Amino acid sequence: VSVLYWRMIPGAWNPGLPSEDGRPKFTSITGLDVRPRRHGFELPLDTWQIWGWWSIVAIFVMYFCVTGPMLPNHAAAFSVTAVMASIGTIVIAMKIIMSILPNEDLQTHGPQLPAATLRDTSLAPTGASMCSYCRRWTDRSSRHCAVCDKCVIGFDHHCRWLNVCVGSRNYRPFIGFVSATLASLLVVVAATAATAADCLGHVDRCRSRLRLMYGEASIEAYLVFAFVLLAYTLCGVGVIGHLWCYHMWLIATGRTTYSHIQEQRERKRAERERQRLAPGENTPPGCCAEVKRRDFKAENRSRTAENAPFS
Repeated sequence: VSVLYWRMIPGAWNPGLPSEDGRPKFTSITGLDVRPRRHGFELPLDTWQIWGWWSIVAIFVMYFCVTGPMLPNHAAAFSVTAVMASIGTIVIAMKIIMSILPNEDLQTHGPQLPAATLRDTSLAPTGASMCSYCRRWTDRSSRHCAVCDKCVIGFDHHCRWLNVCVGSRNYRPFIGFVSATLASLLVVVAATAATAADCLGHVDRCRSRLRLMYGEASIEAYLVFAFVLLAYTLCGVGVIGHLWCYHMWLIATGRTTYSHIQEQRERKRAERERQRLAPGENTPPGCCAEVKRRDFKAENRSRTAENAPFS
């Protein structure tokens, strides 16, 4: 799908300038090269993206090798393993789809505009704003991502686990991916905890099952693997669960990650301004803080406020 979209469909991305390696290439207003990321698998890969793929593979392999075969009865083993296989397929498919799903502002597919046209705000279409990097009119909700180097409509955040930006065009698949991942982790936690508890409570039955499945009967070794899987998966539940709850809160309050971060910055800026105007209420420095005899920033702000010349 990615190759078809970027390589074989004429006009899928109009770079405006030829590129030696075939990648889209723009020129910003200041003359800098702008090379938008086409998909999440384009080099360089993100460290968190690689770690995410490794974690998915490791957890599912350990489940099917450690937990699944040791479930207390055959009916439970078949049912839970079928559920895990289904959810695992969905997680991997969603992760791949999210990595190649187009998310850029479609207005950036058009030709670049002259700088003079973009600086004239009276020429801006309704609901559009100027991007000095793409040199195009873009949707007012779009933001130019510094990592992907392109404008993303309805920008929410850049996801390092997927190495792509999340915006209005791919936000629902993103929520589906996070939900499926959280569901798979919860199933692994429940199944692993059940098998570990069963082995601790029925040592002889567990030993015979281990000998039948693996030719060995070391309950201690099995429990080590089970508790490692349980601990690692619980960490994943904490991270993904927090992410899922956060985005549910964003959806309920009509926010995006970007707008929430902007609100936090504005509150911090207002708090700093309040403290600047009320010196007596400033928070005292910590024991390891550097104590300055003169605050140049505060003095410069004071001079500016008084319209006094700076010397």
